[in-house]
Amino acid sequence: MHIRNFTRWFAGILLMGVFMSAAIAEEKTALFKVVSDKDEITIGLGSGDAAQIGGNDATHIMQAFKSKGELTVWLYAIRYKKDDSGNREWAPLKRISINGHNVQRVEPFNPAPLGAVAAQ
Repeated sequence: MHIRNFTRWFAGILLMGVFMSAAIAEEKTALFKVVSDKDEITIGLGSGDAAQIGGNDATHIMQAFKSKGELTVWLYAIRYKKDDSGNREWAPLKRISINGHNVQRVEPFNPAPLGAVAAQ
């Protein structure tokens, strides 16, 4: 009887892990630091945005700036988590359009240790 319950419990944990990893993979947002003549900002590139420009790395973003002249992305900023824990996270602030004329470089940005929320 105990082995049967353990088997069900273990199978449930495995299935939950599969579903959770699929959900996390869908919500993957890559963050980048865009450096221009005047300032630098942190942007997020979701899977839909990455599909439009052909990839989600700094090279594809710079190529999109050169070919299109501008790019519409999510501006990211640090906020407090909504779970009242007092912890902070990188989250989308608003949708912006960047003119690529003054962009000097694009760098991948690691949000660790705060983590990043996927744009919706």
